[in-house]
Amino acid sequence: MRRKAGFFLWVLLAVFLSVMQAGAAEGDILSIWAEGKVNSKEGSALTWQYANVDSGRLLGNGEPISIGAVVLSGTGSTPDYAPEYCATYQWRPVAPWMETGQGAEASRILVRSGIKSIGTYAFSNMRMLSSVVLEDGVKSVGEYAFAGNRQLSAVQIPDSVTAISETAFQNCGSVTLYCSQNSYAYAYAEKHGIAYRLTDCSHETTYWTETRKATCTSTGQRVQKCSKCKETVRTESLPKLGHDWSGWTTIAKATTASPKKQARTCRRCSAKEERSVGSPLAAPVKVKTIKLSGKTSLLAGKSTRLKAKVSPSNAKNKAISWRSSNTKYASVSSSGVVKAKTAGAGKTVTIRATARDGSGVKAVFRIKIKGAVKKIKLTAPKTLKVGKKATVKASVTVGKGGSKALSWSSSNKKYATVTSKGVVKALKKGKGKTVTITAKAKDGSGRKASVKIKLK
Repeated sequence: MRRKAGFFLWVLLAVFLSVMQAGAAEGDILSIWAEGKVNSKEGSALTWQYANVDSGRLLGNGEPISIGAVVLSGTGSTPDYAPEYCATYQWRPVAPWMETGQGAEASRILVRSGIKSIGTYAFSNMRMLSSVVLEDGVKSVGEYAFAGNRQLSAVQIPDSVTAISETAFQNCGSVTLYCSQNSYAYAYAEKHGIAYRLTDCSHETTYWTETRKATCTSTGQRVQKCSKCKETVRTESLPKLGHDWSGWTTIAKATTASPKKQARTCRRCSAKEERSVGSPLAAPVKVKTIKLSGKTSLLAGKSTRLKAKVSPSNAKNKAISWRSSNTKYASVSSSGVVKAKTAGAGKTVTIRATARDGSGVKAVFRIKIKGAVKKIKLTAPKTLKVGKKATVKASVTVGKGGSKALSWSSSNKKYATVTSKGVVKALKKGKGKTVTITAKAKDGSGRKASVKIKLK
């Protein structure tokens, strides 16, 4: 009976392996769908058959499982053929078994021992071909003999083969050659980088490969393979690794409703485990009063931290939230740092502190914002005689509500002094020298201006 392609492939590979282990013995032909004869290169008759071959396995009702195969028998060498629809080789015929629908769909090729040589394109471009068995006696495989068989995965080659064309398996799938260690086929596979399995390997040299990693909760697996034939010699189970736990960390503090919760994580697989520790807390002590202290005035652009005293001292949660009455004039951080803004110059803002324990306790603190000195311009004589005095005039530009107060200094008091009102006096030691008089804003803005005076 005709099987689907997937079923053919599975059965054929199973039969192929069992045939090799049993010394390449082949099952009986159950039925023949098509057959014919063709002359060999030597003139003898070759017989080809498309047949259902007994796989050696039975269905549940006792009926043999069959596979579709092209069986080639007789004595001599096959002719050289052309691939289908190929103008280049139009003087050559297409292999007759390829001209039948069944032959084109065969999944197995059996070449009997009397066949000496397989000619060009003899079994190329077969859509379903998955395995090939060459019996002992076959000596050579010609050009493109099995080329273009995308499904081909297993080829049994006997020691009698002494020549294989470079293109014999061109454009095939993941094909594996089954051969003995000292055969021509083995050397051919090594040279062309084709996978192979040694049918006579003693597995003297092996290596281990991990096929499934063990995890914390499941076993792994490793296999021992032969270095030469790649056959699996032994399979071992790898024990579970078990969790590699981190230390316990608190993920939730104890409350009046529940105890403290802790968690730990496996460093290997990231699994998590939680536990409860201790007992729920007693009802917490609430905040009763908040007292604020700090600077009552602040220069625009400057910052100050307000201090909050929370009572009672044993209050469970002393955390405070802060809020400014006008964020355009001043902002306040979560730690009580107030920053005055230029737009708030001359204004008063109210900073409110609220207990975060749900008690509703609040406190307020008012801060007046003063404008900062923006510019200082000094006017003074360019020269001053020793023993004489001169007043340096200062023009101060200040923001709203700001202070115009200045502090004065001389670059060298031995040469000239300056009073708190900007009056400069030239001293005798300074004759011929130049001093720098500096006026600096007292509001903390850092603004300052300087003027140079030549002493005569």
